[in-house]
Amino acid sequence: MKKVLWVLMSLVLATAARAGFPVSSGTFAGTGQWKGPGGSSGEYSVETSVKDQVLTSSYKYRQGNEARSESVTFRMASGEPFFDLLDEHDKVVGSGYCYETDCSYRAEFSGIAVEETLRFGKGTLEKLGAKKGPGFSVVWKEVLAAK
Repeated sequence: MKKVLWVLMSLVLATAARAGFPVSSGTFAGTGQWKGPGGSSGEYSVETSVKDQVLTSSYKYRQGNEARSESVTFRMASGEPFFDLLDEHDKVVGSGYCYETDCSYRAEFSGIAVEETLRFGKGTLEKLGAKKGPGFSVVWKEVLAAK
């Protein structure tokens, strides 16, 4: 499940005001579903908060009988129309771009490639992504609504 969380953390990349993102602040909440090899799948809850160029996503899920939660924060560095994705140590881990209401990015974390597309609607945020690393792969979709 920890590997799946790396997929989920990519979610965090939705919006930053100066990079031309569709939303400069707000909180979105909803659910996500992931699928992996061999028919593995699962569901989780997610809340993504956007404030200026900082995005934080919090996840709640079950691992076996245990309830778990994780939070991930990223900062966006503007450079219209592209942006850099920085981790908590201000290290560039990826890059992306936006066009109108859609944003997409690619990042790499210790040999694990993460790609995600975010689509902003009126009071909604949808995310579609994939993650691949040595010996595993997973895809996901999240549907969130403004709080």
